[in-house]
Amino acid sequence: MRPTIILLSILFVVATTACRKRTDQRAELPVLIDSVLMPPWESPEYIKAKPGNYWVYRTYKIYDNGSEEALNMYDTARVEKDTVINRRVYHKMLWPEFGGGIRTEYITDSLDYVVTNFGKIIFSASEFGKVFDKRLFISQQLAPPPYDTIADVTHQMADRDLTINVPVATFNTSSYSERYDFRPPHDNPVKSRTYYYRYAKGVGLVSYTRAFYLNADHVYEARLVQYKAK
Repeated sequence: MRPTIILLSILFVVATTACRKRTDQRAELPVLIDSVLMPPWESPEYIKAKPGNYWVYRTYKIYDNGSEEALNMYDTARVEKDTVINRRVYHKMLWPEFGGGIRTEYITDSLDYVVTNFGKIIFSASEFGKVFDKRLFISQQLAPPPYDTIADVTHQMADRDLTINVPVATFNTSSYSERYDFRPPHDNPVKSRTYYYRYAKGVGLVSYTRAFYLNADHVYEARLVQYKAK
């Protein structure tokens, strides 16, 4: 029988979880405090969200056996502008979607966190080991009840001071992670997958997991090939 190949993207997770009763377990969100009033924090230096900055990525197909394939797929993320939401300045980020299209995200910094306008923590230079969010990934499109709970998803920082090589250079990074622990019968042959977003201080996002497929033997990863971060 052919394996079920279903794309799990961040937008799809948001859309499908909204259809069912939420069972989220969230860490307490940080109060939005203007960082300019406090001592300097490191987290904004890992994001480099200044208008005019950009990052060009090449996509790689990474197999579970350790082999990889460089694909002829290049995409650019950029900071379009600063904007005010609820009397607070946010940076408008434009991210390339896997398979085409652009995702817009508004981010700001508060103390040593970087958060979106919806209150989601996407980075912290200091809060390692703390779970920011824990929820169920539920989708009746992937499987009917009682197997529509596909995975438990945990959001937290990981891999502090990890050195990685990407086409443009070698960087010391810290990672924001979203780990999917699959529930039966979706845990065969892969028990879990993780989206990694690896940031380097003074540069920004240098590598990240773009997508993976349920029951497939590979993931797609974007790696930095060119950038402007001032």
